[in-house]
Amino acid sequence: SYNGTAQQNTSSLTTTGKMNTALSFDGSTDYIDVNKNSSELGLTSERTYVVWFKTSLTQGTQANLVGNYQWIPGNIDYGIGLGFKNGDIRIDVGNGTSTDQEFTWTPPSSYTGSWHHVAMTWDGNTIKLYYDGAEKLSQTAILAESTHDYVLGKWTDYWAAGKYNGDMDSVMIFDRALSASDITALYTETNETTLTTMMVGTDAISYDANGNIAVDRKGYQYDYDYENRLERIKDSSLNVIAEFTYDALGRRVETIEYDSTNITTRYYYDGWRVLSETDASNVVHRDYVYGNYIDETVMMVDHASSSDYFYGHDHLFSTVALFDSSGATVERYEYDAYGKAVVITNKGSDGIWYTSDDMVAMTSAKGNPYTFTGRRLGTYDSGAYEVMYYRNRYYDTETGRFLKRDPLRY
Repeated sequence: SYNGTAQQNTSSLTTTGKMNTALSFDGSTDYIDVNKNSSELGLTSERTYVVWFKTSLTQGTQANLVGNYQWIPGNIDYGIGLGFKNGDIRIDVGNGTSTDQEFTWTPPSSYTGSWHHVAMTWDGNTIKLYYDGAEKLSQTAILAESTHDYVLGKWTDYWAAGKYNGDMDSVMIFDRALSASDITALYTETNETTLTTMMVGTDAISYDANGNIAVDRKGYQYDYDYENRLERIKDSSLNVIAEFTYDALGRRVETIEYDSTNITTRYYYDGWRVLSETDASNVVHRDYVYGNYIDETVMMVDHASSSDYFYGHDHLFSTVALFDSSGATVERYEYDAYGKAVVITNKGSDGIWYTSDDMVAMTSAKGNPYTFTGRRLGTYDSGAYEVMYYRNRYYDTETGRFLKRDPLRY
């Protein structure tokens, strides 16, 4: 994500949105400059624009939602813009000539005053328009790339009247042409606002339309992307306590913990196994060595303490002991029936493990993240919240529940 520059007539562009907070444009001076062009965003032959919009007006001659459409004197056009023209939804594709490639679709007259989802895809040959999750237009076109920055709410520098009057939420630009099922999933994900709530004892748990836990028994809330991957966790006051980023293969490549200090951790993989962890400055903190089994971690190199640690496992590949380079046991691990870990971090003054003076914690004092079944334990919200990362989904050890269904529907 990038922080754009707001050009505005009022002190704030924000308003109540489809999900949380939206951008509100006055149709006169308000717009957002993303400060990045296609090259800087990594957009080459394909792209997708997605936006939720709400307007009380039938937009005038020209009104842009999102794009990098560039018109210069002499009627030469570049880039792609998604917006409105005389009430129709319009896609304008510049081909580097004066020949205008304008594609329009007329939405229902009732579109004003409520939130609607619109998306545009370009696969290098065909432009498609989707409205509320359904394909409405498909046309071949020729694109000449624009060097113009992407903007929200404004058509082009040379068309002062091309400002959008209304609200926008969840604006997304992808570097590929999403499929029809992808677009439908994006629409459904944010349009299904009704949650299903069930009682587990005296605890209420709410699920979204895709079967993902949306609000757990402690009031923590979960946001998912269009592939149902967990993106962020919020506390009961809607403060974000953690965010997660994934690569094209679905592997988690970054976590951000929002605490007294924001901690960013990045992950580098061999297949599905983490080899190294770095901070936001790409300073390596830990390296890992594995055995034959995918979750068989045998060694952790902790660069902060210049220490090597070795793992002892049980039959489930759960970590049961951590040893230093001399072979001495430095931590022991116990689990309940659902995998919640208790870490014995010190054997106390008597020098004997499993006696009353042992020091006990919920997480490793050596920074070891691998616990139950060899998977990663994450601790957030100043230690008040724990969740385990199982690659394609997350697991709550206190309840023995995954936050979502298995992607293979197992």
